Amino acid sequence: MNRGNFLEIKNKFLARRFKLLEQALVIEEQLRRAAYLNMSEDPSHPSMALNTRFSEVECLAESHQHLSKESMSGNKPANAVLHKVLKQLEELLSDMKADVTRLPATIARIPPVAVRLQMSERNILSRLASRGTETQTQQVAQQ
Repeated sequence: MNRGNFLEIKNKFLARRFKLLEQALVIEEQLRRAAYLNMSEDPSHPSMALNTRFSEVECLAESHQHLSKESMSGNKPANAVLHKVLKQLEELLSDMKADVTRLPATIARIPPVAVRLQMSERNILSRLASRGTETQTQQVAQQ
């Protein structure tokens, strides 16, 4: 690998890392601001319904995972229960599929982060940067 190619790969990697860091800082500030404004999740929001259904699917699958082995060994009651559980899972998955198709429209209606925080992106980043240097200064002072 020649040096030019290595530097290009390294620069692309660093650019992606900085972009991810910037996004993480914006999210962190958004969470701080939401806590400051005493905001909470809306349980009726469509994304929360999707999350609830996913939890139900996960719980149902984990609690009945032993049924397939019992059904294969010829246990007829286990086979009947397995079919009922599979039908429930199928219904939940079809509900989730319907939720997912509505999700892009729901997300499009969410205002941008800067609007929700009532700050510009530049202000958000400068506040985060200043907090980062304050934290480093405090850590050095404590040592």
